[in-house]
Amino acid sequence: MDDFGFNRVLQTAGVFPQAAKTINASLPLTTGEVLIDVGIINIDSNSFRQMKEACHADENRMKEMILAIVAKNGKMHNPVTGSGGMLTGKVNATEGENWRGFLKGDKIATLVSLTLTPLKIHKIISLKPNNSQVVIEGHAILLPSSPAVRLPEDIKESVALSALDVCGAPKLMQVYCEKEKSILILGGGKSGILSAIAAVDSGCTDISILEQSTERINILKNLNLPITIIHANSKDIQNLKGYFQQFDLTFDCMNIPDTEMAAVVCTKKSGKIIYFNTATSFTQAALGAEGIGSEVVMLIGNGFYPGHAEYCFELIRKYSFLTKLLNE
Repeated sequence: MDDFGFNRVLQTAGVFPQAAKTINASLPLTTGEVLIDVGIINIDSNSFRQMKEACHADENRMKEMILAIVAKNGKMHNPVTGSGGMLTGKVNATEGENWRGFLKGDKIATLVSLTLTPLKIHKIISLKPNNSQVVIEGHAILLPSSPAVRLPEDIKESVALSALDVCGAPKLMQVYCEKEKSILILGGGKSGILSAIAAVDSGCTDISILEQSTERINILKNLNLPITIIHANSKDIQNLKGYFQQFDLTFDCMNIPDTEMAAVVCTKKSGKIIYFNTATSFTQAALGAEGIGSEVVMLIGNGFYPGHAEYCFELIRKYSFLTKLLNE
């Protein structure tokens, strides 16, 4: 059971580290664990947006909030959004045999949420309210069951980290999209764009992205992808009437709540919805679909899928504009 981190749980005993209120981020390591000297924590967009709004984009207040959360919980687990992010750093030590081929000094990225990763922050070196990558000094402990990936030498670390934060999304698109089917992506942010590229790369030709932000729409247009852009508010269901039950697959890549029914009403009753949005209320989604008599299949966007990190790196190498886009 310690492979899953049960030995690290301090409060709410008997649950997994992700659900625990507090976990132990202290040394020494136990069998199978890896000590990471952390360089960057990439806070997920839903959590970072909430903290930015709560702190009125004040850099110092945001630093204080992050430090307080990690000091209290032993992990970066936003109590409001329930979400975390992921991190990069260097392998400092492993407890036991050579762990999955990683050696001391290897630069790796964790492929699990910060909500279950034991973390201690000694100092926040850099935080910008418009960039969810926070540079820190600290250490993290990777649990024996937690996946990670060695960072590639040919891709800039900040670019790789930006992509890895949502690399489950394009992989899920590749797995579930079908060439002859119509696709709707809610949200033209990072995960939405990567998912659209994955659909294009898979040979799909009927792809639409729904986005409200004029700035993001301009970015989407400049990418020159073979997609249709829908300028609309996903919370304003009445303005979506022209798209009711039009799509075979809907992928919710937003980072805000109350987008559940936009996905439901725009998807054919025989279709699928993937909720990759961590702000999703699955109660609203399930009961909302029931309320309009839709038997649409709903999938939780699990951020892990075998090979998802490597696939994301392949897309970055193949579509050169992604490096600039993710860097920004």
